[in-house]
Amino acid sequence: MLKFIQHHMDTITNIEMYPVISFCLFFGVFVVASYLAITSSRAHIDEMKNMPLGNDKHES
Repeated sequence: MLKFIQHHMDTITNIEMYPVISFCLFFGVFVVASYLAITSSRAHIDEMKNMPLGNDKHES
């Protein structure tokens, strides 16, 4: 079974780029999430934290 998978993977051109692309996407999302977490204000964090518990009815 493993030889079948290995042979199938060998026939795909430029397959060595997939792990690099995956890592770059993961790292980019991680950096953006970290930046947003670090730069957000304390008031915004408290507002988001209390949002599920609020009794306000928002009209849609």
